[in-house]
Order: sequence, then structure tokens, then C-alpha cells
Amino acid sequence: MRGARSRCGARFDQRRSSNQAYRLDSGQGLGSGDPERPFELIYRSDAARAVPGGAGIGLLVCRQLIEAMGGRMWANPPDGGGAEFGFTLPIVDNDL
Repeated sequence: MRGARSRCGARFDQRRSSNQAYRLDSGQGLGSGDPERPFELIYRSDAARAVPGGAGIGLLVCRQLIEAMGGRMWANPPDGGGAEFGFTLPIVDNDL
């Protein structure tokens, strides 16, 4: 989205059982305000529908893949607007 600022990051902690990655932006936000709505099949926010392209299935597919690997994915409306999308994946023992 033009004019939106974005920040990406990751948190890695060997003492914990998972790693976390996230993306935070200052754009239009989650639209409906419901953080679960973007993960619905064929959901596109009003702002996304104003731009050509996209089918509204990407976040659903991402969440299903992450959950299949034992992780979780979420969306949050941070204070001040915008949106945060993040996921965790379990740490895999390399000694297998």
C-alpha cells in the first residue's frame, strides 16, 4: 500500500520451544476490526478490493501450512492503526 510504513522482525529464543516472525505496518489496518476475518476463504478488505489482483486465499493457505507444521498464525490491530501479522513455528531438533 502506498504511503504505509512497514516493519518486519523475528524473535529467536533457543530456550523456548518456538521461533516467532512478524510484520507490522501503518497502513489501512484490518478493515473489519476482527483479527480472524483476514483468514477466511476469499476475504478481501475494502482497501484490497479497490486494487486489482488477489483472490483472498493467501492468508488462509499460509495459516493452514503453518498449523500443519505445528505452529500458529495471527493478526492483531496494534494501537495507532495498521496491522500486525505473525506466526510461530516449533524449533526442530537437528539431532534426529
